[in-house]
Amino acid sequence: MKDKLSIPAAVVSGFLAILLAAPFPASARTAPQETWTPEKSMRIRTVDNLALSPDSQWIIYSVTGLVEGDEWTSRTQLWLARSDGSETRQLTDGEYSCASPAWSPDGRRIAFLSSRGGGNNIWLMDPFGTGEPWRITDLTMGATSFKWSPDGTAIAFLMADPPSQETLAIMAKKIPRVVGRDKAFLNIHVVPVPRGRETPEVRRLTHGDFVVTGLTWSPDGRTITFSHQPSADQDFVFDNEISRVGVDGGEVVPLVRQPGWDLQPAYSPDGKWILFSSAGGDPDRTISRYHNDFALIPAGGGSIRYLTPSWSQSSGFIKWKGDGTGLYYGEAHGTYSEVFFEPVDGSPPVPYLAPGRGVIGAIDISDDGKLVVFAQEFMDKPVEIYAKAGDAPARQVTRLNEFAAGIRYAPTELISWKSDDGIVIEGLLTYPLNFEKGRRYPLLLSAHAGLYHHSQNNTARFTGYPLQALAADGFMILRPNPRGSNDRTLEFREAIARDWSGVTYEDNISGVDYLIKAGLADPERLGVFGWSTGGFMTAWIIARTSRFGAASIGAAPVDLVSFTNTSDSVEWLPAFFKTYVWQDDRPYREQSSLFHMKEIKTPTLILWGENDVRVPISQGWELYNTLKQQGTEVEFVIYPRSGHVPTDPRFMLDLARRNVDWFNKHLSRKTTGASS
Repeated sequence: MKDKLSIPAAVVSGFLAILLAAPFPASARTAPQETWTPEKSMRIRTVDNLALSPDSQWIIYSVTGLVEGDEWTSRTQLWLARSDGSETRQLTDGEYSCASPAWSPDGRRIAFLSSRGGGNNIWLMDPFGTGEPWRITDLTMGATSFKWSPDGTAIAFLMADPPSQETLAIMAKKIPRVVGRDKAFLNIHVVPVPRGRETPEVRRLTHGDFVVTGLTWSPDGRTITFSHQPSADQDFVFDNEISRVGVDGGEVVPLVRQPGWDLQPAYSPDGKWILFSSAGGDPDRTISRYHNDFALIPAGGGSIRYLTPSWSQSSGFIKWKGDGTGLYYGEAHGTYSEVFFEPVDGSPPVPYLAPGRGVIGAIDISDDGKLVVFAQEFMDKPVEIYAKAGDAPARQVTRLNEFAAGIRYAPTELISWKSDDGIVIEGLLTYPLNFEKGRRYPLLLSAHAGLYHHSQNNTARFTGYPLQALAADGFMILRPNPRGSNDRTLEFREAIARDWSGVTYEDNISGVDYLIKAGLADPERLGVFGWSTGGFMTAWIIARTSRFGAASIGAAPVDLVSFTNTSDSVEWLPAFFKTYVWQDDRPYREQSSLFHMKEIKTPTLILWGENDVRVPISQGWELYNTLKQQGTEVEFVIYPRSGHVPTDPRFMLDLARRNVDWFNKHLSRKTTGASS
């Protein structure tokens, strides 16, 4: 993304992760012989950030991968490439990660974040020289994100307030903790960029009781406009407002104050307007629909003017065009996505980068719009960086994952079917690696995580459910995008506003029935899996039907009555059900799989992070004991030191191995030797 600032996780999951598609085929290569395994998928390297130099000649990007010689540790390092693909080289190395690279406005230096030397600090380096990077901050709390000033003389960054003496005593477990009192805030600081290698004095710019979620410099460098929320608590990600402050200090001036989120501010190139993403003052559509449109406000404040709504009304801002005539944004269209250019004069958006068979993550566009660089992956090729100039074909710039050229991929295609009420649903079908027409195969149904996520045309990147490894073992995998997915319109998402289970269940199961009727899936060998809300649907499925011979459920809310006020998102379910559980518990009980689990026969693997606050592990214990009491074959695996999604590479590999083994055990015979 162009904007390197951290923003709320809900926003990222809703629309900021711009997974876009471009119409460029994977390169030809010799027929590979190896097959994918969980271990091989661990080797895939990912591109986390990229930025085009001001003269469009270079790309700076960060790459995350396993450290050579230590299969259980990952590092992020910086790389540099010519945009014409003629040269690539690694810039940083060592035991500490380096991330979030950003060019200085003159293109002569790069700033980045790293904990090398202690703390998460801002570092500078000359990407074209031979000297070592140098640190320009010495922060106790560490920077979380930053932005160069337009003239390159300063950097604004976000840093958490230091803990109070009371908080320190609480952390040392010397005094009791009063819930809600020890709040952490995130404020703006500014550091001048030195001419030499000294460490200049940092100046705090804001002193608010808020968490800053994004900032933008005015083109004249005199003002910083920023979005902020009242607390770091998860529920407040839906309550962002926009304010401004002079770079020399002074009072924080409110600009946008309305219900719902208003965030991601970005000055127009002439400094006259501020663009931002907005739910339109509708808190209901913010929290339960992830609804956002683009809006403009005069830089000095005034009335809000909304631009033409995008197709999905859940788009991701990329950047302004250099002449200020409009903006670029990314938007999902089914399993594909597009990049659009939207004029600010009220004209409708026009396609900029058309959809194709790949998926794009990080992206940057030259100011004149003539060059776009992006990290792209295909169904049969891991991520690489590509550059496209005008109407010319895209050219591959990097060779990060060449090892994968020697590994066979099972084919995947987009299919569609009609749900029970006639609505057309799309999904991705991955065939078994050695598929033979006329044979039926064991089918795994993948219920995607995140109510407003969607399945996409991505590759064998590592997950706890390694699709290509499962396909290599003879499984067929269906990944539906049921109603509620963010791959279509706001109306499509709103179909689950009061119903988490009904239509989503029908949309998923009708896909299974479609494949059975087509003679592809074996009705006697069906499995289902999902994480988080995908796990919610998986639990609901095995509570509704005994058709499935195996299930894997990860970090899933199964008892919505107890979940709603023990999660860190206590306002989430009330936004869907239009009532708190203490006001009316009926919708919570009606859509809790736990209250519908009677005589469950499906062997179930349960997977959970011990420190999960999004879906507390108590939900896992409720599910485990309910199945155990019924005599169901069940296995409960708890990952220490892990939150909602385990990130330790050792645990990620264990997750994948266990899932492969579980489905092979119950639906076929092959196992991979997961940890006991």
